[in-house]
Amino acid sequence: MAMEEIAAAAGIARSTLYVYFPSRSELLHAATSAMYEEFAEQLRSAAPAGTAVEQLRTLITALVLVVDRDRKFFRLLLGAEASPSVEGVAIGAALANIAIAINAETVAILDRGTKEGCFAQGATNKADLVGQQLLGALTVRSSEVQNVERHHFVDRIVTFLAQALA
Repeated sequence: MAMEEIAAAAGIARSTLYVYFPSRSELLHAATSAMYEEFAEQLRSAAPAGTAVEQLRTLITALVLVVDRDRKFFRLLLGAEASPSVEGVAIGAALANIAIAINAETVAILDRGTKEGCFAQGATNKADLVGQQLLGALTVRSSEVQNVERHHFVDRIVTFLAQALA
């Protein structure tokens, strides 16, 4: 998406957009940072979960809420990250920071689940696989055709992951 299209979608002049964001890369970086902050806030504001499975549900719900807020933007980030440009590298780095935070949360949940007996021994070693499954699910969620209600979507992911980790 070009800066002209972004300005038009925001209802402002392109020159005004450039006052705040001198480049598309800076705009995407700011938006990616905002997405991360929104995700972090969703996790902080969520009620403390009881079991590890409930914590996993809280994590997935927070991720889905962020994607649902702006599905087109999420797809734009995924597309920009795949670009071999400097901008793509910058977006990839910003998304990597989000992935690291999600992975740390996932490891903590898997570790707790192993101690509680919800997940099999060694479940913590599957954190990367869980992350890949979540990214795949969020990518599907961001598609135009994905109209499953949020709670049903989250239930499907939680059920699949809990069974895979048991």
